[in-house]
Amino acid sequence: MSDILTILEKQGSFALPYVNMFLEELKAKKDSNSLALFYFLRGLKRRWNLERKKAMADFERSIDLAKSKTIKYIAMAELMNIHRAMKHYQRAKKIYDFLRKNYENVPEKARKLVFSFLINFCLRTESAENCFGKFRSSLYLTDPLSIYYHTALGRQLISRGDTRDGLKHILMACKIARREKRIHSIIFSYNLLAWYLKNYHPLIS
Repeated sequence: MSDILTILEKQGSFALPYVNMFLEELKAKKDSNSLALFYFLRGLKRRWNLERKKAMADFERSIDLAKSKTIKYIAMAELMNIHRAMKHYQRAKKIYDFLRKNYENVPEKARKLVFSFLINFCLRTESAENCFGKFRSSLYLTDPLSIYYHTALGRQLISRGDTRDGLKHILMACKIARREKRIHSIIFSYNLLAWYLKNYHPLIS
């Protein structure tokens, strides 16, 4: 389980070949946790393919079957993300509140992944200042989670007219993403940098 979590943290949807490999291995297994992991990974694959309703059903089944807290909590985080994407805000907020309240119960190996979903949800519904005020700085000022901090703060500063300092934070996120070799974070942060630079410095963009 820790292997696939590490791959997902670093590669995001680029981990699809590994997900397919794990799905093949899990087909023959019938214990509850193996089935829960199978439905979780199939849900991921379906989410990446934008089959949200099918993905939602898989994540719900994974949560019901999981005896492992690791699988249960990451499946809940994914389910929250889908509800948000489908504008089921009350359902998403209910899961968000549960995960925040029970964050200390999340197994250590799943905490970074779950936290990334929590902070991403918060940043889409509240200001960066409010969001980061709700979490201990030790959670988001460490690599690689500080990527979320720098991109969110950078966007907020730019929206307030402080483009120079905002771009500094986004550039810092780019550097951390490269250092941590997180493919999806590299693409996200550099796309964000290019988007804001097109008005500020179009030649570099």
